[in-house]
Amino acid sequence: LRKKLEAKLKNENGIVGREVMVTAGANQAFVNVVMAVCDPGDSVLVFAPYYFSHRVALELAQVNMVVCEYDDNWSPQIELVEGHIEEAASTDSPIK
Repeated sequence: LRKKLEAKLKNENGIVGREVMVTAGANQAFVNVVMAVCDPGDSVLVFAPYYFSHRVALELAQVNMVVCEYDDNWSPQIELVEGHIEEAASTDSPIK
């Protein structure tokens, strides 16, 4: 499957020289990224609402989850964004 995806990206999209990873779904991909990018004790900014499985993945990685709520205009609390964006942020949300 991975080889076929690499061929598709090359032939149809002109994308070459990229690593392709196949997961069982978005949740597994999220866990893989967290485990690869974050160290225990890091903070990750997660925009509310978020998927419950994201909290579980961050707890598994021993990462601090900072939840960013929105104001009445659906703007994120910018002070939270500015204080944590240097480490990691998850923008995946059930209300895309």
